Amino acid sequence: MENNSFPEIWEELKNSKSVLIPLHISPDGDSFGSALVMYYILTDMGKKVTVTSAEKIGGFYDLLDEYKIVKWEVDVAQLDFAEFDTMISLDVSDPFRFLKDGEIKGFTFPSDLRIIVIDHHPGFKYFGALNLHYPEYSSTAEILDDLISNFKFKILNLKFKASKMLLLGILSDTGFLRWAVRPELFEKVSRLMREVNYQDLWNTMLYNVPEGNKRFQGLVLKNVVYNARGRFVYSKITLAEMEQLGIPKTEAGGGSDLLKDVRGYDFSFTITEKELGRVMISFRSQKGVDVSVFARALGNGGGHKAAAGVLLADVSVDEAEKLVLEAIKNSSRYVV
Repeated sequence: MENNSFPEIWEELKNSKSVLIPLHISPDGDSFGSALVMYYILTDMGKKVTVTSAEKIGGFYDLLDEYKIVKWEVDVAQLDFAEFDTMISLDVSDPFRFLKDGEIKGFTFPSDLRIIVIDHHPGFKYFGALNLHYPEYSSTAEILDDLISNFKFKILNLKFKASKMLLLGILSDTGFLRWAVRPELFEKVSRLMREVNYQDLWNTMLYNVPEGNKRFQGLVLKNVVYNARGRFVYSKITLAEMEQLGIPKTEAGGGSDLLKDVRGYDFSFTITEKELGRVMISFRSQKGVDVSVFARALGNGGGHKAAAGVLLADVSVDEAEKLVLEAIKNSSRYVV
């Protein structure tokens, strides 16, 4: 399938009345920022908009006014779709990424629900009635920046709020412009910085790491395993360890990024037991390895070449470790 045009997307948005915007599981800054950008656009157009998330987001986000807009811990599968005529899927390549348990067999969206999909991940499945897919873009927020470049906001303050969320989404998905950036992106970020109080946003994003997240990162470093033969490094964190240190589940993140820069190793991953029977695998690489291959090999996972993940259900954390190592071993390049 081919991409729809920006004007086609706008026409569909104008025809919608009640819109659902769900964040993906284990939501990140691009998921959050993109959803809130679309929320501001649609409310400015007079639409009824509901933003939901199956899981809470950790980090600094609860310091933002936008945090209160989202209905947290509301799984898409629990919703009454009769309330909506349109759903906007942002920052996901697969519709199951909205569901708490990942792949839920038998779940389908109603046939009369219009789905608009906007995403930048490889392995995109074109599951919407309308689709925008630009894998060369740094983030879904960057795609939305192009989408709304000619949109006229009625209220100047609303434009400020949308630009703030665009900048947040881009900075989050690029590690503050350290990863996956093109020259064109710097021009966009420079413009957005002039439209918002970027110093306030910088301070909020960079200097408000929750204490529990630091404890989690300490666990990641404490449990690190270096596989010199396979040229990868990883860490396994159990639910019992997090509970013993009082680490909230929403603050168990950022561990993979701690490990990806180790000299002599090609990629890193963390194995985090989020709940009994639910284990999150998060891969990172900045050295040419396509870690999305491993995520897809483990089931309903995916992501980018340099950052990917998968949620494994109905397995213990030790079983998950074995599955990950087996997936890596099955690659012709790596030994375990």
